[in-house]
Amino acid sequence: MNTFSIFLITGFISFLGSIQLGAVNLAVIKTTLDKGLKSAIFIAIGGVIPEFIYSWIALNAAEMSFLKQKIDLQWLVVPIFVGIGIFNILRKNRTNISPKPNKMNTSEIMYGFLLALFNFQLLPFWLSIIIFFNTTNLMNQVSTASKLAFTIGAGIGAFSLLTLIAYLTNLNKDFFVSIIKKYNLNAIFGCLFIILAVVQIINLLTKK
Repeated sequence: MNTFSIFLITGFISFLGSIQLGAVNLAVIKTTLDKGLKSAIFIAIGGVIPEFIYSWIALNAAEMSFLKQKIDLQWLVVPIFVGIGIFNILRKNRTNISPKPNKMNTSEIMYGFLLALFNFQLLPFWLSIIIFFNTTNLMNQVSTASKLAFTIGAGIGAFSLLTLIAYLTNLNKDFFVSIIKKYNLNAIFGCLFIILAVVQIINLLTKK
């Protein structure tokens, strides 16, 4: 697969992966409501930096020797996907758009960065996506160009979702907040990962 296709697919996965109402998403919504669109975009910029970091770490970790042993670690993706899925399905829907205040009084970019940096799902998420790519032959040849395409796609996808959230919140604040309260986006996100786990099982069972 060419590098541009890797970029597009990774960006789309990152976009979907950012649907969950985590700390950064809530901070973007809250900041848009309180301070306006510009400040929310700065939160989004800071929030996607860890996406670049963790996706790059995951890429290099996937090439380490312990992931190339005889044990077929492609099966490891299944419990990771199921775990992320169940965690988010059981996660309480945040109808009160009030993330923790910025007590350290840091800049919006640094605040977004710190919120995303401690998202424990990011590293196993990207590591499992890479293994999933290898299983489905979406990224069977790893080069510097494909690594950059993957990493940039991870950041751009997340930033696109966060920017979309900021703009929708700014355009129609009451309507967007009502949507957040009406639909459990965490459960939707969790179901997507359960589906990915099923797809992975089918791929491995039918693999010759």
